[in-house]
Amino acid sequence: MLCPLCMSGVTAETYISHLNQYHRSRKNVTLMCIIGGHVSCTTFNSVSAINKHFYKWHFKRPSLPGPSPDTPPASPPSSPLASPPASPPAPTSTSPPVSPPGRKATSHQIPASSSSPLHHFPSSTSQPDTQCSREEPNSAIQENIRVGDPVPTASSATTYQEKVPCNVEDESDEDYEDVSDDNEDEVSTAYCKAFKEKKGDFSCVNTSAADLLLFLRSKCTVPQNAVAGIQGKCEALVQKQILKFVDLMTSALCDKNIDINSIINVEKSVDSCSKIFTGINTKWKQDKYFEQKYEIVQPLRYFVGRDIRRKRRRKTGRRRNVFIENSLILNRITKFLEKLVNHSDFEKVTDPSLFNTDPNVLDSFTKGERFKKSTFFKKYPHAIRLVLYYDEFDSCDAIASKAGVHKLGAFYLGVDNIHPKFRSNLDFISLVALCKASTIKDVGMDIILKPILKELKKLEKGINLKNGKFLNASLIATIGDNLGIHALCGFKEGFTARRTCHHCMVDPEQLHTMTTESDNLLRTVHMYEEQIEEMTTASTKKKKEELSTEYGLNSKCSLNELETYHVIGSVVADIMHDQLEGCLQLQLKNLLYYLTTNEESVMTLEWFNEVLADFDYEYSELLNKPSLIRKGHLEEKDGKLHQNSSQIYQLAMFLPLILGPHVEVDDPHWDNYLMLIQICKLLFASEISLHEIDELADSIEIYLSVFQELYRDLIPKQHFMVHYPRLIRENGPLTLYSCMRMEAFHRNFKRKAYSLGNYVNIEVSLSKAYALEQAVLFFWKPDASYNLWTRD
Repeated sequence: MLCPLCMSGVTAETYISHLNQYHRSRKNVTLMCIIGGHVSCTTFNSVSAINKHFYKWHFKRPSLPGPSPDTPPASPPSSPLASPPASPPAPTSTSPPVSPPGRKATSHQIPASSSSPLHHFPSSTSQPDTQCSREEPNSAIQENIRVGDPVPTASSATTYQEKVPCNVEDESDEDYEDVSDDNEDEVSTAYCKAFKEKKGDFSCVNTSAADLLLFLRSKCTVPQNAVAGIQGKCEALVQKQILKFVDLMTSALCDKNIDINSIINVEKSVDSCSKIFTGINTKWKQDKYFEQKYEIVQPLRYFVGRDIRRKRRRKTGRRRNVFIENSLILNRITKFLEKLVNHSDFEKVTDPSLFNTDPNVLDSFTKGERFKKSTFFKKYPHAIRLVLYYDEFDSCDAIASKAGVHKLGAFYLGVDNIHPKFRSNLDFISLVALCKASTIKDVGMDIILKPILKELKKLEKGINLKNGKFLNASLIATIGDNLGIHALCGFKEGFTARRTCHHCMVDPEQLHTMTTESDNLLRTVHMYEEQIEEMTTASTKKKKEELSTEYGLNSKCSLNELETYHVIGSVVADIMHDQLEGCLQLQLKNLLYYLTTNEESVMTLEWFNEVLADFDYEYSELLNKPSLIRKGHLEEKDGKLHQNSSQIYQLAMFLPLILGPHVEVDDPHWDNYLMLIQICKLLFASEISLHEIDELADSIEIYLSVFQELYRDLIPKQHFMVHYPRLIRENGPLTLYSCMRMEAFHRNFKRKAYSLGNYVNIEVSLSKAYALEQAVLFFWKPDASYNLWTRD
């Protein structure tokens, strides 16, 4: 038979391997299949879809007589669909050579007898294919590219996911591709086929050895080559111990004139017993075993676009255009929630008796005004409440030479139904998706959110679980730092924009002086929709940019399509970034600078660092012991003390114990600091009463007014404080939406990336490693008496 992509002669047995080896990255191609008398023209969006079509229609059909893989490929059929879209015409004396679109013509000609592996049947909407990756050296495009030609600009990149309003109902499972290693080469393909025929027979696998490998690959930062070395050492250790036992038995039997070899074959038995990793001796076999035993759900690759890159062939030195696929690595939310709610401990951590029954005390989202007004939660009061987090992190050293190159955008998911005392456990945080940060900037957030939005819409409608239960879930909030939340929700990014607040329409002049919230300036859903409509219908691009700057909006957030979510009201304040890395750090810097430099200074910076180092911290507090503060830190204008969030919180709470005896009681600077401490205690409390919310509003007004008199104008993070009382009434305590544990979740991926030592497709490697961790969390229990979540 002929390969419809490159017209090479292949057999039915090697056809799938041929596709995966040479055409794995092909997308949106129309193929005319002529096999066994069956003729059809079909558009496929991936090689996986071609494989499904091939198995369905042609796997058991006889192959047509055609050239073998060693013979030159035959010319394609004479059909309008069979002609290449951008093939150079045969050289004639009257017509000049035709170059690919966007490239200047060259004098190099393709011989008429030479064949090009780019012969395929494009769809009517696809662009002319200029990909040379995984192609033969004599491809037409490669021969038309010469060293020194200009690199294609970003505008020449082809994206087949357009930036249009997301309609997730039109998607199918073929939009995703499995990231497993089943089709890497012919050997693994054949092994995969044999594995499926045997229906995954792992009866010979030592379960204890498999559990050891699972623990090493999931919970320990051990690279794969080290795991292979550990396997060899373990087998050598077992063999050595068995030989010692055999020697003892041999000597004991010799005393009774019994030859042990007459009973068993010692050499064969020792060899078989020491092979404890039989059936799982390779990474591929281990993955298949874990997938079958622990029901591991492999992440999926969702293609969002492709870029054109300029690469040079090592053998010929020629440069060529190569399509680089941009993709999002997705972990199904529905699969995670199904495992979570079916876990035996889930009812313990969501027990309603753990929450306060007083209606005047807010301790969860269910006590807030948004929950009471929501029609969805009136219909499904026990539905799972989800919190989506987005942020970018660098998988390698942020100050090294590769800083920013391997930066990833991460989407995490939290469950609001879990009681706050268990929510700090990182096991309750789920990875939703990983994507390169550069890809998100290139294709836009709406396209990245498309598969996530599909999952969330499915959960709003409800899903049937395997145990017969019906599960509903809904997104109630999005959290993140200000840069991440503005990128996720379509607001202007950064504090240099005119409208930097996503809660109100305050201008820069008012922002630096406002001490109370103004109802007239609050953003509303109706106002937001009108502004988006006005931007969308703008007559010129310049007018649209002016409106975007005036309203502080970049685009409409696609998450607004959900029933219970809208960016106006669902974007909750993050007190970690606003307070610990903003207001509190700025206040500490100003106070310490005042106490060490004024005319009546009560201390020196050297004395303070000595007292800070010698302070009697508790054992649990030593981990977050504040670092020494240098003079340059107090004089810098960025307001940072170069401490992390935990160190800032500990320093702020212990400072009254350290400096209280040395500062005058009526010092306004000290009083202003103590008022901020009282505010932070209410903000970080897991429960807050209604009358305390009123006191919080008064305290914030007084604090901000005095701060301006003593130091300077307010910063944007201090302005956000005026919205805190209203946000608490609507959503519950703000500590429930802190990003503290989400930021800690980054650390696991950074450690895993460092241990892997390979940053090629790092998002795929991290997602697959996370899938193994889920197996440990939900299925693998080393001790039945140990409760993994509640730590009982």
